[in-house]
Amino acid sequence: MWLNQDICVVGLHERIYFLKSGDEGILVDCGSEATYPENMRMLKEDGVDAGMISGVLISHEHFDHIAAIGRAKAELGCPIISHRLAAGTIETGDPTVSAAEAGFLGIHVPFLATSVDEVVDEGDEVTLGDTRIEVFHIPGHTPGGAAYLVDGHLLVGDTIFADGRIGWPDIHWGSCLPDHRDSINKIADISPNWLLPGHGEAGKFQRRTTELALEKIDFLERAGVPSINTSPAPRRSSAEKVRSLDISAIQVREGSGKVEPSLRSSLLYEFSTGDLQGFIRPRGHYHGLSLIGRDGRIITKPGLCTLNLEHYCQEGRCAPFLPRTVCTKYHEVSSGHLSIHFTATSEWPLSSTITYSPGPDSTMDVEFEFEFYKSFRAFEAFIASYFQPGKPAYVHTDGGWERPEMGGDEQLFFARDDSCAGQVLDGRWDWLVNAGLRARVSPRRYGSAILVHWDEDSGWAFVQMVDPDLCPSISTNTFANAQDIALVGRDVGEGERIRAKARIIHVKMEEIGEIEEIYEDFLKEVAA
Repeated sequence: MWLNQDICVVGLHERIYFLKSGDEGILVDCGSEATYPENMRMLKEDGVDAGMISGVLISHEHFDHIAAIGRAKAELGCPIISHRLAAGTIETGDPTVSAAEAGFLGIHVPFLATSVDEVVDEGDEVTLGDTRIEVFHIPGHTPGGAAYLVDGHLLVGDTIFADGRIGWPDIHWGSCLPDHRDSINKIADISPNWLLPGHGEAGKFQRRTTELALEKIDFLERAGVPSINTSPAPRRSSAEKVRSLDISAIQVREGSGKVEPSLRSSLLYEFSTGDLQGFIRPRGHYHGLSLIGRDGRIITKPGLCTLNLEHYCQEGRCAPFLPRTVCTKYHEVSSGHLSIHFTATSEWPLSSTITYSPGPDSTMDVEFEFEFYKSFRAFEAFIASYFQPGKPAYVHTDGGWERPEMGGDEQLFFARDDSCAGQVLDGRWDWLVNAGLRARVSPRRYGSAILVHWDEDSGWAFVQMVDPDLCPSISTNTFANAQDIALVGRDVGEGERIRAKARIIHVKMEEIGEIEEIYEDFLKEVAA
């Protein structure tokens, strides 16, 4: 699609831009190996033939934008130009910085090492015919992020999107929040007419766009997310000479020492007990337990997990999805048990272990253990469970069993008591509200720390139950077919260890009340 007579954009996920100058032009990014053919097909439909492409500019180091760069270089025969801090990642095919081999996200894709023909930096200029492209260094999302200004249009990669969102920051690819803030402020100072991001729609630049991005960075810093790099990217010295590059004079360098990265599948441990079967994934972004009923009905949402430790909170602060942005440290398999150990960080000093133990009669026992290396106020850990689309779970409240009525995009919390309800409302869930979702605390208190997904037509129920002394709240929502169970919910001291027990069971029943006897048996075992 042509944004104007000189700028064409294609791509269904990542955005690829063609900047036209006369009968030729420059690509900004080229997509992954999986999307490159479709991107090129769409460019051709818009009248851009491969022979018109005289060079490829790189916005930043991530595979979804540039993993096809080796193929593009070979097929197009044109030079590759990147920021100097991105060149190392491209020329080594670094699987971590490029996020091409991100086990903590479940991502394993090819990214071939490819030579970069020219590097650019802050203040440089790339010319093609009558087109002048100014270069700006915008680190933060990645160290080598570059923005390109052409005729009032600023191409910004994943540093900022037109609606004020920002690209996901993570230490694995060198994200740095102070750098990101500086780059957003730089974009505000440039004040382009249009923002052309690496994902989503292009949009007219508005001051509010950068304000929203800065609010998100402020939130992440308040949340104390430990997975963010605090070392700024090296900046160009003011004494260094800036350059004007003529794209037509750049010679393509051959030979890049390409190495095909391995494509690994995540390790799975299968289990079967009674009417419950499934697998445990001990590492990766989707570590945890995925379940299938003996009748073949998928219980948990494909690609996600249930009874999976998702994130930690403390008073007024939330570190969103912390364990998913930190690789699991290691896992152990012993007779009838599988334990997953998570890495502690200096910024968030605790370690945690989840132990899965399949039991008889369609049950799975799960124990969560936490060891604290500093004191926390109102600490909570959350177990995430994702299900096939359906109705909210049944909860047992002080008024009996109910399936709560909820609006769209809403998460509803049922607290154990008034004090726990206050924790939910202490500001830690502001990120839900900022995302346009509704976080609400029910006026009713839960009567049992138990959540039940029951299909009345078939009679099959999936039940989660937790030690109520260590469960400050339970919640269900309508925007992710998910439910959460909170653990601990109190102040904890340095050196303290806490173990919380949970059980899941897959059972067929005629009345919801049949669960109460099962729950009482569980409580007796917890007490023992």
